[in-house]
Amino acid sequence: MQYQEQPLVYLIDATGPVYTRFDEITQLVIVDLQGKVLFHQVFKHNYEPWHVLPSDDDLINSPNLLPFSYYYHQIQSIFDSATTLIGFDNAYYADPFLYNQGVELPDVPPIDIKKEFCQLAGYSPEITSIFDVMSYFHYDDSLTSKNSTLVDLAKVTAFAYTKIRSIS
Repeated sequence: MQYQEQPLVYLIDATGPVYTRFDEITQLVIVDLQGKVLFHQVFKHNYEPWHVLPSDDDLINSPNLLPFSYYYHQIQSIFDSATTLIGFDNAYYADPFLYNQGVELPDVPPIDIKKEFCQLAGYSPEITSIFDVMSYFHYDDSLTSKNSTLVDLAKVTAFAYTKIRSIS
């Protein structure tokens, strides 16, 4: 399938808070800047996730999951269409997991919303979460760490990117 060239927002959940050779991606979401979901999948994993959003718990523990490798070509094709890669702390968190799965991220400008948000709002990167971004921009007061999904958080990241660009 051919994907339109455009900026992409991506987030992952994994079995560890930082990449080690034993950790795996449990979930990947890729959205466009309007929040349209281009890819969302939960993957079969051999290790227990270190953190799961409560609203994603049933997805993560489904017995019918397929491994990341099953979706690899589709994922790579989507990333190949990126003109910009936007994430929340991705260089530190998501990218090593993707590289370990064989995904080659394109040589396009990476945007870290966490870093840009902290510079804009004067927050400390060590303690800033996506929920701080949601609150700051009044994204959706009904979303919390207990009821939001990774898809919701990817949409928040896309929204924040657009807001930060309109302010800058």
